[in-house]
Amino acid sequence: MELAFLTGAIRRYYLVIVLCSVLGLLPGLLARGGGPDRYESNAVLLVAPPSQSLLQVSFAGDPDRYVAGQLSVLRSKLLADRVAESLDDGSEGSDIAGSVHFKREPLTDVVTIVATTDDPERSQAIADAYATLYLEQLHAQVAGSQEPTIARLDVEITAVRADLADIDAAMVDAMAPYLLRDPIPAIDQVAPGLISEKTILLNQFADLQAHRTELSTGLRVSTEIVQAATLPSDPVHSSGKALLAVGLVAGAFVGLVVASVIARLSPTVLGDGQAEEILRYPVVGALPALPSQEPGSHVLFGDLSPAATRFVESLCVRAEAASEGHSTLTVVVAGSQHGAGTTTLAAVLARRFAVPGSRVLLVDADRRDPDLIARVAAAVSDRQRSAPPNLEVISLSDLAALSSVQPEDSATPRRPDIQKLIAFASTKADVVVFDGGPLMDAVSTVQLAWQCDVVVLAMPRNQRIRSLEVVASELHDCHHVLPVWTSAGSRPAIERWRERVQPAMSAR
Repeated sequence: MELAFLTGAIRRYYLVIVLCSVLGLLPGLLARGGGPDRYESNAVLLVAPPSQSLLQVSFAGDPDRYVAGQLSVLRSKLLADRVAESLDDGSEGSDIAGSVHFKREPLTDVVTIVATTDDPERSQAIADAYATLYLEQLHAQVAGSQEPTIARLDVEITAVRADLADIDAAMVDAMAPYLLRDPIPAIDQVAPGLISEKTILLNQFADLQAHRTELSTGLRVSTEIVQAATLPSDPVHSSGKALLAVGLVAGAFVGLVVASVIARLSPTVLGDGQAEEILRYPVVGALPALPSQEPGSHVLFGDLSPAATRFVESLCVRAEAASEGHSTLTVVVAGSQHGAGTTTLAAVLARRFAVPGSRVLLVDADRRDPDLIARVAAAVSDRQRSAPPNLEVISLSDLAALSSVQPEDSATPRRPDIQKLIAFASTKADVVVFDGGPLMDAVSTVQLAWQCDVVVLAMPRNQRIRSLEVVASELHDCHHVLPVWTSAGSRPAIERWRERVQPAMSAR
């Protein structure tokens, strides 16, 4: 997903993100308040593999797999059931397991058993039972792994003893005939074979005895209790900060996803990035809000705010730079859809171009409101306001009549020749500004956009994507297009102007 699209979605639907973030904070806020006091008891174990050394072996700094395996033993249901049985208070193994968790210090073999309940003594009893029963189970496992081998060695040792007894008896029988002689011969002279066999059996007996001794005393349980279970004196106050942070992040992420989905499904343009992607022209900016005065006074003859003045100055400079050396600059202000505020934008541009020494012709070419600018100018004139002497306001029909583009003997009016009309208007002024209204409302507005030097495209803030795509298809061959954001409420304001001006015109 494009960064520009995400930025636009955040700007437009930031309230959705804020709402989801607030909802994400609710679980943490609820968890912080109320509830009984909780007491936490800790028992510390040093978990090490069984060793044959009489000295304690430390594995600090070594992330041992043995410890990871023993953690699973500590968390097992079997051990929890044994703890519950040892407490003998009717507790279930699942309840015991839910009140205990285990923490391992990083890069060490130190494991802490943490038991948390509403009763401090019960917390201590649970932690102590876990440590004690775990060690008993470990000793039983080590002993259980050695007992079969020791039993087998005991059988072999018994058999060797029986063989030695038989050899001793054979040696006595072999020496019996020689006991009355003087001197009595040695046994190795009488029965050397028995001596050799006995020597072999004695060596075998010694090996078996040593192996048994090694098994019974050599393998030791190295795990030990470092700290017995503590008796907590103060309750644990959980601030819930971690839960608040997680809830805030999760809520903001969900809000961003929701805002992106809404933006993707929304029929309106998000911002500059999406508008530029559709039009293939860079957006100049947004026309600042104009003073809340009568339309004629602040649009045609009054002073604008500093921000609006700077924006209009920049827009006019861009338009003049696009004239490509023509003696007359022709500009058409067209709207991307209804309510785009073309009348206001055309008026402020004409007012800016009407500097001393420059003749400006403002042409009302809006087919929906063909005489709007002329009526506004007349109404302002009735209020004793004087128009700039170098600014002339005229409708498209009057301009066509003056240029004789429309034949007088034609019974049926036809569309004026826009190219000839522009050429005639260029002879009357240095700058010609056309208020074209919505671009797709009239063929004449489209032709003006194709033939004028500059197209200023007024786009309301509630610009619909489909309308902008249609407009873009008509402007793709234009060389100089200046898209401008205008207020979304421009058209309602124009309608109010018409309601105020039209009665005055009818009375005259």
